[in-house]
Amino acid sequence: WSAQPTLFSKTRALGFDTAAVGWYHPYCRILGGELMSCAWEPCATATQGRDAGLPTTMRNQLLSLSPWYPRLQHLRAYRQIVQRARAVIADPSFGFVFVHIPVPHEPWVYDRARGAFTLTNYPLSGYFDNLTLADRTLGELRRVMEAAGTWETSAVVVMSDHAWRLSHHFDGKRDSRVPFMLKLPGRAAGLVYEPPFGTLAAHELTLALLRGELDSSQEIAEWLDRYAAQRSVTVAKHTD
Repeated sequence: WSAQPTLFSKTRALGFDTAAVGWYHPYCRILGGELMSCAWEPCATATQGRDAGLPTTMRNQLLSLSPWYPRLQHLRAYRQIVQRARAVIADPSFGFVFVHIPVPHEPWVYDRARGAFTLTNYPLSGYFDNLTLADRTLGELRRVMEAAGTWETSAVVVMSDHAWRLSHHFDGKRDSRVPFMLKLPGRAAGLVYEPPFGTLAAHELTLALLRGELDSSQEIAEWLDRYAAQRSVTVAKHTD
């Protein structure tokens, strides 16, 4: 897998430095050769022994019996990732930065009513507390970029790696959609793009943005129309 071309290697080929700050997946081990800067945190609810000796691993295994331990570890990973993300998004030397933040993913570690972190948010509705935390985190990162002067000059894509898998518990329907928001450099007028499309479009769309081929929201919409049409033709050919 690590030998295959990726968005990072293609970005490097265009002459841009790349950085990644991620969670869950071992980004640095797999993509390290394509990144000028990399940091990642494992899934705390499944890992107690990363980079630890036997005594520390045994201690962590015992602590994991506590219902609060996975939440403490999840919160620690969140803080580490946000701290490292703040550094790379403020650095104008990077042409492409990827940040994978572990919220609103469970466990729920935020209380939106108090505006504070918590270790005791267990109801299923706690998802909406973590969703609020994700929104506040995006605001924090935006303010960092504004202070560094990188917000106005950057295209910013906000998306999720998967839908909320428990959404059907609220209305009986499973919603497979994920958010996809794109801010262009400058103050381009916005629009809502209604037709559905696969988020794999982000790969080619990012490269088109880096090549300077798209300058407005309307051009983005037209690009997505062409992408969807091309994908439909490809699927039809494979089906035939």
